[in-house]
Amino acid sequence: KAVEPYLREEMQRLNCMVPIGELRHGNQQKTDRIVWALQGRFEHGNVTFEEGADWLPWIEDQLLQFPTATVNDDGPDALAYIAQLAEEAVWAGLDDPNEGQGWVAIDAEVGY
Repeated sequence: KAVEPYLREEMQRLNCMVPIGELRHGNQQKTDRIVWALQGRFEHGNVTFEEGADWLPWIEDQLLQFPTATVNDDGPDALAYIAQLAEEAVWAGLDDPNEGQGWVAIDAEVGY
């Protein structure tokens, strides 16, 4: 809510409107939320950074020392929220073919 007016102003200036959604932490501890959002993505190579970016040492330092009380974790926290936004964008607007029926496997062999 604090940045929404600035986002709307920038969207109007760029003539590019995007939906604005609220970020939630789901009552999880910050460390647990960050690990849940990022660990698998990093393990599978799904996170990449721009080579040579001036902010790269900053984020690498925070990620390599995470979690610790002595090092700032703003970078990992921001990445976890980005992951949340990306996940919501993927699932937003998708129709659930099993709505009201409970979970039904599409392929019984693999259980998905």
